[in-house]
Amino acid sequence: MAQSIKLASAVFKTTPPIVKCVAFGSAGVLLLKILWLDQIPAWFPRVHELGVLTENVLTATVAASVFFVISYQLPLVVERMAVGPTIAMLADQVVQYAARFLYDVNRSLNAKDGKAALAQPVTEQTVADLFKRISPNDASPMWDTQTFAVVSWLSTMVEQDTQCRGFIDQIWRYARFIDSELAALLDGIQFSQHAASLRSLKEIGRLAGDLKLGNTDMADFAPAYFQCYQQAMRLQEYCTRFRAKYEIGVTFPEKN
Repeated sequence: MAQSIKLASAVFKTTPPIVKCVAFGSAGVLLLKILWLDQIPAWFPRVHELGVLTENVLTATVAASVFFVISYQLPLVVERMAVGPTIAMLADQVVQYAARFLYDVNRSLNAKDGKAALAQPVTEQTVADLFKRISPNDASPMWDTQTFAVVSWLSTMVEQDTQCRGFIDQIWRYARFIDSELAALLDGIQFSQHAASLRSLKEIGRLAGDLKLGNTDMADFAPAYFQCYQQAMRLQEYCTRFRAKYEIGVTFPEKN
């Protein structure tokens, strides 16, 4: 019973507003006609025929709305509720890896007792101020999971972008259940200027045998990274709404 109520609630919340307005409006007018207007004497000739036509149109509209919900919306919701937790978990991972570099830099520079809260709201100046304090070639607190060697800040940024795009690729396995808003958000991260720059740097590093830059800091990365970060925050907002619509619990802890 609880599952049925949950399903009905999800179907109602995800049905397009225009469909609900047309369906309830048509049903209301139909009831008004049957219970009141049909009892009023005809005001002009052929009003009965006009009333029958109106009633048929309203009945057909209500029936079409019910058919839409049963044949399309209900199966879609059932399927999305089945794969929704996986989509939400993967999308959460995309958000985490897209924003992780900023949190790692902030923690490395400002941590007290192992914790460092990032000042809110995050602005491009916030990112630039942090990136000015690190060099792309300096060692970061991260290490290579295979060799356990400490890696540079630039290598860390490239690796986190690679993992982020990997989770995006996994989400596209469920393309059938992805709406246009989620697709646009994912594309905004995957094909951002920040991601394109890192892919180029990764290729250059592969050809040169080493990934190093002549920059003394990473301030030049701040504008493009901030745009990608903003897109990740929009994706996080989408995930919150997606979980609320399909009543999905939190699938991945938010990063502090």
